[in-house]
Amino acid sequence: PPSGYLRLGRSAAPIRFVSGEATLALSPASGAILSLRTSDGVERAVPADEAFTLQLLDEKGIAIRLRSSDCAFARDGDRLTWTHRSGLRVTLRVTCADGRFSLRPEVTGIPAGRRLEWFDGPQLCISASDTLYWPFYDGCEVTDLEQRESGTWIDYRPLGYTPRCKAWGALYPGNCQMQFMAFYRDGRGVYFGCHDPTHTQMGVEYDWRGKRATRLSLQMFCGEAKDGVWTAPAPFTLRLYEGGWMEACEIYRDFIHTLPEFQTPVKRPKWMYDSPVN
Repeated sequence: PPSGYLRLGRSAAPIRFVSGEATLALSPASGAILSLRTSDGVERAVPADEAFTLQLLDEKGIAIRLRSSDCAFARDGDRLTWTHRSGLRVTLRVTCADGRFSLRPEVTGIPAGRRLEWFDGPQLCISASDTLYWPFYDGCEVTDLEQRESGTWIDYRPLGYTPRCKAWGALYPGNCQMQFMAFYRDGRGVYFGCHDPTHTQMGVEYDWRGKRATRLSLQMFCGEAKDGVWTAPAPFTLRLYEGGWMEACEIYRDFIHTLPEFQTPVKRPKWMYDSPVN
């Protein structure tokens, strides 16, 4: 393991959080997601390699990328912390309620002369047999995750500034219409999103990691960190549900209807209100 990594015996039990009938299990050594299941015992996630990735920029704009495995991990109740030898610390506070898990990241101790460009975590992985709902443009179901790795411009990479006419990736707000993804198999699904009322820019992406796993990425751009501290404007949400893409969209719609700009019903033709996707 890298320097500073917390070493635990092989017998250490996973860290478990319970919300309703759902259980989220994390690695006791790294804090990465290991398991996500309900009382039916059906596993809905694949163990992740990392808990998060982040990127700093120095004064010349040169990128410095850090991963959770570069840090020492510890848990204190509902707070998970990763401490880097530079003094930078990442904290995730886990809240469990109504069958949901909310994880809100905070980064402190950002070194002088460094800017936190983006944060990608928590990291959730799915199996090759899952169907992914990806809100790219009008939204689509991805049934063959491997097609993402084609050796062309559509291959996954973390989003960032790009040369003119060479942009790529799914950006919210932008060519990605919503702040969530969902995956499902045999009527059992997992919703992964960020209910951010300020609509902070983020990449809504997926990263094919081979036959074993595909990683879902909500890569949030961090803006200005005050006094070396950045806190996500809203928590990231994990929720297990029954259904497919439509049921996942209903979860996101319920959030949207809590926003002030949606409190007054929009005047629409009757056929739109009668539509099952309204």
